[in-house]
Amino acid sequence: MFDYTALPGSSGYGLSEERDQMKGIYYTALEGRDERRVYNELNERLTCLETDTTLHEADLATIEEDASAIIISIELIEEIQLRMDWMNRLYEVRHSLSSTNTLSDMERLRSLIAPVQTCPLKALLTAELENRITSLLVETKQIKKSAFDELMEQAIEQAGEGFINLGAAGRAHVVEKLLVDPGVVASIDMVQQASTDLERQVTELHDAVSIEDLLVKLEALPLAAFTLLSEEEKGVVASKLEKASVWQGLASLNQMIDQLDRTDATLKELEVTKSEYGKIATAFDVSKLDSGKIRYH
Repeated sequence: MFDYTALPGSSGYGLSEERDQMKGIYYTALEGRDERRVYNELNERLTCLETDTTLHEADLATIEEDASAIIISIELIEEIQLRMDWMNRLYEVRHSLSSTNTLSDMERLRSLIAPVQTCPLKALLTAELENRITSLLVETKQIKKSAFDELMEQAIEQAGEGFINLGAAGRAHVVEKLLVDPGVVASIDMVQQASTDLERQVTELHDAVSIEDLLVKLEALPLAAFTLLSEEEKGVVASKLEKASVWQGLASLNQMIDQLDRTDATLKELEVTKSEYGKIATAFDVSKLDSGKIRYH
């Protein structure tokens, strides 16, 4: 005989006064679905889109609508949503490429599809973006170079001796400084003012209160001869400049620094020996001298 009392269960009671409290309450039910089967179907449809370089926006919209059928399987729906997001990114870039002409917008589109998994459409769009970005960089460089050459030529003709006397490095420094802001149209008056300001910086070197202060001021100037020196050599040259203070203008200062460095390098090559008479005899390494000769008096 079967013992029904051993089965798990619960007892039900009839409704009496509680029945009135249940009025107005409605229940809905959803059809039970195999979410794995729904996922497999969506996966196949998404795979078709991911392996094609043609846009299928209507199909993607249908997949997004059908994906709402997955409710319980969180991991499955998250994967589908991620892949749908990737396709939407690719489609957005595809549409935007034809109307995008600035480097910043190109960089934004490249960042937009960077997280997308590798697929034919991503490879196609990435290659096109890289080509467009490279072309824009070349064009920007050419425009900047043309602006530099144009302003330099105009300044040499019209800015006067103040600009000419800066030397090649000083002139390039002034022109490049005026072209930093692309929104400002540089004029000859601006070139002349910038040249005056630069020469004023050279004059203010005389007011340096210490070797350290002089070094800081020298570093701020476009001095090719000084920039190429080591830190130790810069200190030696600055010490000599502090004692000399005879330069006039940027070009003169650059030439003087070059001469001081050459002199210092030459002196390091001297060998001091004693002659047969016990006196000091100095042997010069002639190859280190500019003329390659020694003049005797």
